[in-house]
Amino acid sequence: MSLDTTSQLRSLYQSAGSISQIFGSKVADCSASRPYYPAPLVNALWSQCHLTTEAAIADECLRVLRPAGQVALIWNDRLFGDPLHLALDQVFAPFGGEKRAALLAHEDRALVPRFFGVGRFQTFQWPHDHVLSEEGLLCLVLSRSYMPERKSEPGQRAVDRVREVFQALAMDKHIVVRYTTVLMLGRPREEQVGKG
Repeated sequence: MSLDTTSQLRSLYQSAGSISQIFGSKVADCSASRPYYPAPLVNALWSQCHLTTEAAIADECLRVLRPAGQVALIWNDRLFGDPLHLALDQVFAPFGGEKRAALLAHEDRALVPRFFGVGRFQTFQWPHDHVLSEEGLLCLVLSRSYMPERKSEPGQRAVDRVREVFQALAMDKHIVVRYTTVLMLGRPREEQVGKG
């Protein structure tokens, strides 16, 4: 299947409800903690991971991908300047500390060309919205690895702050979280094998 336009990929992604519908049935989500897949098993791997050790990640991808298989790296970029994202930054800041700073540092995509090879991947992007209830927003915020446990005292303070944000910005008991989804599609550089 050829994916040659942003609108085509967006349409596939939205209508499928799952990345596996884009690439066929043999798709692996490598955002889990390094599951074992026999080689070669899958047509595509997708991940919302942080590329910190691109050679090790490339080794594993190449081990399990079929010869023509590809990797889709996906980010949901927050819209800077959006009132909701600005308000959520004020919630994240006091709780995130060093863990949040480390995660933000890994959002740099400078490693992507080294992972795929310069000019050997395609980039697609499209607007993406989540429409959430108050509980949905709480789940989204508290799912961050740097946020405190919900039942802890700091977690309860975070819950109170999120509820304030929701009350201030919600319309019709829902809030829209806007992103730009970025998908980078290609095959990892073969030369990286064994360097991980």
